[in-house]
Amino acid sequence: NRFNGDFVQPSHAGQAFYLSNVALCNAHPEWFNGQLGKESGRIRVEIPEAVQAYKDWYKRMPNLTDSFITINTDPEDGRGGSDDPLPPNGFQGINNWNASDKWWYFANEIAKDYDSNSTKLHIAALAYGDGATNTLVPKFPLKKNVFPVIIPYAFQTAYLPKEMIRKWHANTAGNMGIYDYWNITQWSLGLPQFNIYNIPKLLSFWRTNAINCIQQETTDAGGPTGHMFWLTGQLEFDTTKNFDTLYHKYLTDCFGNGWKPMKNMFDRWSLNYQYNQDVNFSLKDLKDATDAVVINGPEWKRINDLKAYVHFMKLMAQRNGTQSKNDSIYQDVYSIHQRMLVQTVGLTGQHYLGPDPQPISDHQLTEAEIEKIFAADLAALPVEYPISNMVFDYDKATYVNSIPLDSWKYGIFSGARFKATFKGKVSINIGAVGKTQAKIYTEDSIYINESISKENSTFKEVVDGETWNTKNYQIDVTKGQIITLSTTYGWGRIKPITPGIILFSTPAPNDFDNAQYPTKYFYVPKGTTKIAYNDGEPQPTNGRGYLVTPDGISLV
Repeated sequence: NRFNGDFVQPSHAGQAFYLSNVALCNAHPEWFNGQLGKESGRIRVEIPEAVQAYKDWYKRMPNLTDSFITINTDPEDGRGGSDDPLPPNGFQGINNWNASDKWWYFANEIAKDYDSNSTKLHIAALAYGDGATNTLVPKFPLKKNVFPVIIPYAFQTAYLPKEMIRKWHANTAGNMGIYDYWNITQWSLGLPQFNIYNIPKLLSFWRTNAINCIQQETTDAGGPTGHMFWLTGQLEFDTTKNFDTLYHKYLTDCFGNGWKPMKNMFDRWSLNYQYNQDVNFSLKDLKDATDAVVINGPEWKRINDLKAYVHFMKLMAQRNGTQSKNDSIYQDVYSIHQRMLVQTVGLTGQHYLGPDPQPISDHQLTEAEIEKIFAADLAALPVEYPISNMVFDYDKATYVNSIPLDSWKYGIFSGARFKATFKGKVSINIGAVGKTQAKIYTEDSIYINESISKENSTFKEVVDGETWNTKNYQIDVTKGQIITLSTTYGWGRIKPITPGIILFSTPAPNDFDNAQYPTKYFYVPKGTTKIAYNDGEPQPTNGRGYLVTPDGISLV
């Protein structure tokens, strides 16, 4: 796959500093703000002696004799908290310090002791962390030998991902890297969770913005990500290669005449994953691929590996938290461990499934045993519905009735979007019962990013006995633009005022006001005879949360 790197990439260094300098740190409590801050190495950077202690520690490190040297200046998780004191206003001529300013100032200070033109040593840290300030571009330029590795696609709320990449590129004199999360076991539990068709777009954009290092927190599970990593490795080596050509080569090299059903399976995992029901579809794809290849040949064996992986998907779909179900999953994970289809250590060592497993056999499944399990799975789980090839068209949606007032209420984290049907101004009200962070943005730029609360709202609305602190926004749009709106915390409320603007949402667990459950609508394609949906919760027992047909029939 051609994955390689000269430098060790940055990681949190604050705790390591403390553990290497316990006596020194304990002798200088004035360097820190509290015990946790001390144990995490979060010094007061305005104290020269504290910064010098770090410099001395770095120079004692044995890796300074390596061919390629990374000096990590990244603090522990928790930067920007109460135990991470900021410099006072006026320090170094800067006012209103934030956590990002603080730690990149620290990186610049460390960098002063090393040759800025060296190609063998760099000062590295992560632009990382929750909140609105931890990943901000600092108020000053970075030195040439400071190597930021930015994390734009998770946790941070300072920027849109593309916006963050562009801003950091503009502020970085030397090299820059990116850190991203691809199908990590903690989030995916070993199931498919990555769209391979995003790979060429991501790599091209990153390269355009001078990113020359990619650090991925991911998995060694070949089941959901084997094809992903092969494609990524090829394109990282040469971003000018054609994705479709590479993908076809991968499929035909691996699966021979069975490539079409395998592509169907991989594409669905990326573009239209069917959650628990995807097991049924994947079993059919694997059967079709098997029928097209020579039994016991190399293509058949690769398909057999994926049969074992899809059986794991089946067990995961059937899990219910009981010990017996978890034991069957753990046993399966161990029985296919040597095939590297799932991340054994991630699933068992991190206790993501819980409860802890009981003692398990280390028997490895044979090809014949996998085939026998597959035959049983295939017989038990036929495909139960066809997948519509309908592509949603924003332009065809219109209101047929007036919308109830409480339908504009959302939840803790809410998101909606609309397609501009004209060029001009759009008027939108956004509010909250408490305090919310409101955003209006496109993929590339932000219109609004501000807090709304009782103190700065411009008017109040009362809906179902609750008072909403509200502001009106008017934004200029271009016909055809997709505009996204979001509120974070405070029971957000988003209501378009301009006639004809239809909000669409992707419901999520926190996307509702639990006290009211406002009505949500979804489109049913013409000619549909069966609707399949993934319900993460049991049937309601409190009179809330039903599917209702247009003629008012409740589907329980």
